[in-house]
This record gives sequence, structure tokens and C-alpha cells, in this order.
Amino acid sequence: IDNFNVYFMNVTDDFAHLKHSAVLKVHGSGQMMRTAKLNFVLVMPYFSPDNQFWFSAQTSRFNLTKLNSLAQNIGGISIKSGYGKTNIQYLSGNDQVAKGNMLFLYKNLKLRLYNRKKAKISKGMGSPFVNFLLNNLIIRSNNPKFLKPPRKGIIYFERNPRKSFINYLWKSCFSGIQSTMGFNNKFQRRAKKTEKKTSEENLKAKK
Repeated sequence: IDNFNVYFMNVTDDFAHLKHSAVLKVHGSGQMMRTAKLNFVLVMPYFSPDNQFWFSAQTSRFNLTKLNSLAQNIGGISIKSGYGKTNIQYLSGNDQVAKGNMLFLYKNLKLRLYNRKKAKISKGMGSPFVNFLLNNLIIRSNNPKFLKPPRKGIIYFERNPRKSFINYLWKSCFSGIQSTMGFNNKFQRRAKKTEKKTSEENLKAKK
């Protein structure tokens, strides 16, 4: 992140006179990957037994290939093309896990498998077929699709205590991006089913 500006609210070391509900607020802005404008808000209670926090963020439209350093190392995929923007509506986390939801809107997204050991785009015997499945059956090149509401991403990531808090935030947000594209873990699949069921029940109730 370049051209980084941060504004802190309620900063103090006088804990004896703080209310139990007191929180530290951090408002930040900058340029992510030297291409996208980023704005975020981080809220951290002073007296949380499990270090609870809340996070929200938005970016402007940017070239998604700029995320390859993250996508290749975390997801084992390489972004071949695409433009998009993100809106992390709500992320809540603590020392153990982060959960939330986000909107990741994109166009003309194309992916390829990535071979970490060789540190290059994989070109094995099975990769052309798998890449075809990846881009034609699993991934939809646009979100939202024509005349359809955008697909939401479910954020879920369990923290590695040996990694930094920034690493924790990055990987939590990336889990939401993966969820939007169709890569969901057990918790995310369950959350999506519950959300779909609730939406269907609400539609029936309106009728």
C-alpha cells in the first residue's frame, strides 16, 4: 500500500479511566498495489478478552492481475486477466477466526493453475483440461452476470498465531474473494446454503 494515510481516534494509555465499552478506531486510505484506491475502517475494543475487532474496506476498480502475488501463494491460482473492485461490508474477527461478507465485482476474469514449486504457471498434462473446468464450469467471468444480482462472498479464515495481524487481515479478505469465485470451504458452503434458504423463505412470505 502506497501513499498511506491513517487517522486514529480514542488513542490513550490511561486505561484506568476508560469506559469498558471504549474502542480504538482507525480510518485509513491509500493506493493498493499501486493501482487501486483503498479506504478502510478498523475498530478494536480496548477491553476484549479475545481481541475482538471489526473491519470494513472498499477499493476502486483495478487490474486483478495485480493480486497474483497473493493469489498464487495462497490460492494456487494465477489471474490471467480481469478488472474488478471490492467492498468488504463486514468483517468480524478475534484471536481465532475471522468471519464476514463482501462484494467482489469483476469483469472478464480468467484464471490458470499455478505451480508453487516451479514458481511459474503450471503446464502439466492435466492442466489444460483443469483450466478449462476452472474457467468454464466453476468460474463465471463476470460478477454480476447480465441482469442478475451480484454474488456475495463469505469471509472465513482461521488465524495462524505465528503470522502478523496484517497477514491475518489479508488472508481473511482473500477468503471472501475465493468464495465469490466459487472456492468455498465447509463453513462457507454451509453459510451460503443458509443464506439461500433464508432468501427463499422471505420470498415465499412476501407472496
